[in-house]
Amino acid sequence: MSDFEVITDSGTTIMYGPPSAVKEFYAQVSGSKLYDSTDGCYSVPCDSPPEVSFSWGGDSFTISADNFNLRTTSSGASTCVGALAAEDLGLGDSAWLLGDSWMKNVHTVFSFSKTAVGFANLA
Repeated sequence: MSDFEVITDSGTTIMYGPPSAVKEFYAQVSGSKLYDSTDGCYSVPCDSPPEVSFSWGGDSFTISADNFNLRTTSSGASTCVGALAAEDLGLGDSAWLLGDSWMKNVHTVFSFSKTAVGFANLA
């Protein structure tokens, strides 16, 4: 997917994307299924989470499996709740919100004087 807007929010735990885009993403993930339609959450096999990354300016930022798998769907289950959920943010069909599950994988710098946000991969 390209040409989308991003909100970075350290006060949000997971990542949210437009429902149609998130549904399309999980359709590509073997063994995934809608877990909670109210909250837009999907489940994935715990032992094979999808590789998720976002790219800006030629740099790619990958979300670790530990940060993507939130928890098992039930005690002893082999499926985990994915940290990407479907949510209409009310900001159009191209708005994504990236919370802590993504931000834990990068260094994030906020510049108020330049009204900009910068990212760098962790060492």
